[in-house]
Amino acid sequence: MLQEKSPWQVEFSVQCREKSENWVFRKLFLLLLKSYKFMHVKKGDSVIILAGKDKGKTGKILRAFPKEDQVLIEGVNVKKVHERAKKSSGKGAVIEKNFPVHVSNVKIYGKS
Repeated sequence: MLQEKSPWQVEFSVQCREKSENWVFRKLFLLLLKSYKFMHVKKGDSVIILAGKDKGKTGKILRAFPKEDQVLIEGVNVKKVHERAKKSSGKGAVIEKNFPVHVSNVKIYGKS
């Protein structure tokens, strides 16, 4: 024999189903939100360095790397890199190259 559900049982089961669906969508949304990176600075901003060997220096952001949480700033974190000769007749050289800085060590400076 099949029992019929009372009105309050039907309403309760509908509410539970709605809550469980909302919970699933909320979990999916939070997972997507965690995978997407937000940065407080963007390309072209003038920034000041807060920590590290270049503390206090200012520069403009040339490029942002949101997946690594790093930014490339002109004139900051410059290192000398030894470059090999491109052709057998050419010579190698020592060039200065900008390297990225972690975004937590950077703060917006002035108007951009």
